[in-house]
Amino acid sequence: MSPILPLDLKLKETQYTQAFEANFNKNNTLSKKTKNKSRMQTNDKSHTLLSPILPLRLSTKKPKDRKYPKETLTIGDEFRKVRLDRGSTQHEVAKQLNVNKNFIYELELNKRKLTIFALHKAYIFLGYIPKTLKIDENTLQGKLFIYRIKKNLTYSKLGELIKLDKSTLSNFVKGKNCNNDTYIKIKDLLKKK
Repeated sequence: MSPILPLDLKLKETQYTQAFEANFNKNNTLSKKTKNKSRMQTNDKSHTLLSPILPLRLSTKKPKDRKYPKETLTIGDEFRKVRLDRGSTQHEVAKQLNVNKNFIYELELNKRKLTIFALHKAYIFLGYIPKTLKIDENTLQGKLFIYRIKKNLTYSKLGELIKLDKSTLSNFVKGKNCNNDTYIKIKDLLKKK
């Protein structure tokens, strides 16, 4: 139950309320104008309120992405880790590699099929053959795989280059039915590098 006020006080109270509302609306309108004005004036810091006692700094170092890989188990993890360490966005890397942003997104989430093209783009960005591939560089097959990644050569392109069909190359990589002619052609190719 509200206290009973004399008529004078009720009148003053309503006047006070009306004056408060008018002042609030006026200040609210002014603050909108000030905000719009301050957006246009980028060098003017007069609208910024700082404590006169403490020099406050309202910025901090950007934390690493919450999806920063703790372990590098896949090429996507390795790619993301290097990208975040360099401070690049997916969009920037996509521009640098001349690919679609979805390519980078899918590669990092391991949703992209690891074709020679994808491995070649990863090689260009990383600057080295992804360590997570665990390629044995001592074998001829491993050396050939590294060569294909660096040069972006599919079996068809490589076959045209050394005059072998792609099924023969595929069998060589798998270690099946290889003749001396295939070994010689591949060794000669790798010596040229």
